[in-house]
Amino acid sequence: MNAYLFYLIYVAAVAVFSILLLRRESDRPNRLEPPHVLEAALLRGGLGAVVETVIFDLHLRNLIELKVDSRSKQIVVLVSSEKKPALSQLEHDAIKAFEDIQGQGGTIKRARRQMSDSVKEIETAMQTDGWWKRPARWKWGLTILSPGLIVFGSLRFIDAYEGGVQVALALTVPIFAVLLRRVIVHEMTGPTARGSRLLQRFRAEKSDDPNLLWQVALHGTQKLKELPEYRLFCFMTRAIPYGRL
Repeated sequence: MNAYLFYLIYVAAVAVFSILLLRRESDRPNRLEPPHVLEAALLRGGLGAVVETVIFDLHLRNLIELKVDSRSKQIVVLVSSEKKPALSQLEHDAIKAFEDIQGQGGTIKRARRQMSDSVKEIETAMQTDGWWKRPARWKWGLTILSPGLIVFGSLRFIDAYEGGVQVALALTVPIFAVLLRRVIVHEMTGPTARGSRLLQRFRAEKSDDPNLLWQVALHGTQKLKELPEYRLFCFMTRAIPYGRL
C-alpha cells in the first residue's frame, strides 16, 4: 500500500481519537427545571442567537427602536434616555454587539469578547448541567498534542519519497496540523450532545407555543416573518450576521 495512504490513515485516526475524547460526556445530574430562554438561544446558535433573542425581547417590550443609518447603511438601535436605566448589563452588551457585528473584524472581535463575558454565568450553569462543553485544561493540551502527533507521524513516512515529491508531501503536514487544531478548538465549545438533544426536544414540544420570545430563541426571528406586526422587524434584521459571533 502507498506509504502516504498509511499516513492519511494515521492522521484520520489521530483526528477521530481526539474528537471522541473531547465529546466524551461525564455523568452529571440533569436539572429538573427546563432551560431559560437565553439558555435555549445559546444552545441554538451561540452568542449570535443570544443577541438576536435579546434584541427581539427589547423590541417586544418597546424599549428600543431600529433605524437605518443614512451614512453607514447599517441598522442602529435607539434607546431613549428614560428607558436606558431599565436595561440590564447583558441587554446593553447585546445592543452594542448587534451594531458591532455589522462592522469589520475588529468590532466583531470586541463584540464576541464582550458577549462572552456577559453570558459567562449562563454558560457556567449550563456546564454544570452538562448542556454546554467545559474547556478543561487537559483539553487545551490536545490543541498541542494532536497536531504534534501528526508532525511526529510524518517523520515515519516522509522517507518513503524523494526529491520534489517528498517536499510537496511535506507541505501538507502543517496543513493537516493546523486544520486539526482548528477542529479541536471548535469542539471545545458549544452545546454537548446532551444539550443538542435537549434543544431538539424543546423545539418539538414548543412548536405551537404562543410565546413569541421562545419561538425566536428556538428558531430565530425569521420564524415570525409571516406575522404582519413583526414583518418590518424581520425585514430590517434579515441580513444581520448573527453567525459572525
